[in-house]
Amino acid sequence: MEEELGPKRLDAVHAVTQAALRAGLLEVTGGADPYQRSRADVFSVLLTELRSGRAGKAIGEAHTPPDAAALMARLTLPDEPRQWFDDPAAGTGGLFRAAAQRLRDTGRDPADFGWSLNDVDPIAAACCAVNAFIWQLGPRVLVSCVDILEQPDPRSQALEERAAAFARRTALLGAAEPVAAFQRLLPDALGPGTA
Repeated sequence: MEEELGPKRLDAVHAVTQAALRAGLLEVTGGADPYQRSRADVFSVLLTELRSGRAGKAIGEAHTPPDAAALMARLTLPDEPRQWFDDPAAGTGGLFRAAAQRLRDTGRDPADFGWSLNDVDPIAAACCAVNAFIWQLGPRVLVSCVDILEQPDPRSQALEERAAAFARRTALLGAAEPVAAFQRLLPDALGPGTA
């Protein structure tokens, strides 16, 4: 969240975003129905196409084909709600996309479950976080970016980082509240026609 991006990188992000929008990205990911939005993992395709094969191999990247993910979800999903799903090498979250679709197919809501997704690649982890919103996985989603060989419990780090982010948000909102109150009072203090 705090990373400063240089002008070249920002230009590249802008160009890719514009190209995706022109190509119809919102037709795939922007509908009101979460089932329809979850029919594809656009970021998986994007990462696979934009990253060289050598770069993907260097970080152990191997995206699960959507049909294989759907079969795995069909064979392994539990019946009871309020359970956490964990994927220590989630990539962009394709296995969880399939799991969410299977839950919906069987009349269950993905928001009744917890989703803990981790990947060693910060770009894949960021894509996974966006996908969690697109696929409407619910409020109990933790996305982390650690090497599980060095830190085998990524969920604990994600919980700590989430708590710190919420504390920072609360502090920023608290600091902004007096400014907003002052701005609301300012036109009244200056008199009519001064807004």
